[in-house]
Amino acid sequence: MLAVIVAERQLDDDFIAARWGGSRAATDRIVSSAEAGNHLAKTYFSILCNRDETLLQNNCTKAEEYIREALPSLIHEADNGNVFALFNLAMCYADGRGVNKDDKEAFRYSKLAADKGHAGGQLYTGTCFREGLACMVDLAEAFRYYKLAADQGHPQAQHCLGMCYYEGTGVSQDLQEALRYYRLAAEQSNCDALYALGACYANGIGVTKDEAEGVKYYKMVAERGHALANCTLGWCCANGSGVTTDEKEAIRYYQLAAKQGHAGAQWSLGYYYENGVEVAKNEAKAVEYYKLAADQGEAGAQFRLGWCYAHGTVVNKDDQEAAKYYQLAAEQGHVLAQYNLGWCYSQGIGVSTDFTAAVKYFRLAAEQGNADAQYNLDILCEDNESSV
Repeated sequence: MLAVIVAERQLDDDFIAARWGGSRAATDRIVSSAEAGNHLAKTYFSILCNRDETLLQNNCTKAEEYIREALPSLIHEADNGNVFALFNLAMCYADGRGVNKDDKEAFRYSKLAADKGHAGGQLYTGTCFREGLACMVDLAEAFRYYKLAADQGHPQAQHCLGMCYYEGTGVSQDLQEALRYYRLAAEQSNCDALYALGACYANGIGVTKDEAEGVKYYKMVAERGHALANCTLGWCCANGSGVTTDEKEAIRYYQLAAKQGHAGAQWSLGYYYENGVEVAKNEAKAVEYYKLAADQGEAGAQFRLGWCYAHGTVVNKDDQEAAKYYQLAAEQGHVLAQYNLGWCYSQGIGVSTDFTAAVKYFRLAAEQGNADAQYNLDILCEDNESSV
């Protein structure tokens, strides 16, 4: 029995190292154990498949096969209180692997594992409390569970605990503690922590500002397929932050991030193609990227897509669609979208004329310093006063 527990603990440690540290050796051990028929290893394999920054990608068929084979044993062992089975079953419900996705069941099983001392269960339970997944948001509880896992050396929990200290969520803000936990996680090659350290150096948060040092950290994680790091490096290259300005290199990084579905990168590529910056001008491709980003809620892309509909650029001119996208962007605080939406309401373009709404959006844009919005706001207010 002791040998079994030791083997299960080693598999769990390997999963943490593979999932949150990108360890090749740990990944290979999980693959070997899964091939040998170990049901826990098969479950870990399925969780690792097709996740960013892991070394098991494009193995969906094998992952589905493994989880079908592993699930009966997993359920049986979870019912008997096996902590590793409880955690794995929680992840199955969280992802909808082999079972219907069910946040309540995921939370229930992860909390059972967490309260038995399982670090991965503590991490997921903390995230449930932070995000309100199948429970009420409770930032103090999120912090507590993250700390339990972080104290066991879990790298992602250390990163999340760093975030709590950075944001002051569930605990008083403490930038030095945030940096300490980021560094602990980074020492285990955790991508999110490495990126966070890069952001701290790039912006001088808790450390002396050093944009080149920030780029160094961004590159570490970009090489492992971190979409946000690729997008950020694109921005750095475009703006000469920590590196020499290089628009072609910016495009390369944006393309890497866009392929991973990063909305900001897709929006940026739309700009490059719309304006022909270091690429052949291609408005159709620009609209394609804007749509991808807009569908993910990227305000800048929603504004540009609204503009394309307003002017019939590539798409058929459609004032209602233009107003719709302006609205989506305006609600996120996009100043030009607020101004354009105010103009739509003032003129009845794509929407019914509504001077109250026009004033609202002109005022929002004016408060962000938009001079045209202030001018039109003054005119509308004068007209309203003169009509009284």
